[in-house]
Amino acid sequence: MGRMAVQIAHNGGWDEIALIVAPLLAVGGFLWCANNWAKKRAEPEQ
Repeated sequence: MGRMAVQIAHNGGWDEIALIVAPLLAVGGFLWCANNWAKKRAEPEQ
C-alpha cells in the first residue's frame, strides 16, 4: 500500500509542474484582463 502511494504521488513531475504553472497562468490572465479594463476606462470617449 505504501509503495503504491509513492508511485501515485510522483507521476514523472508533471503534477508538480502543474501546481506551479496553473496558478501563475491564472494570475497572469487576471492581470492581463485588469490591464485591458483599466486601459479602456482611461481612454477618453469620443
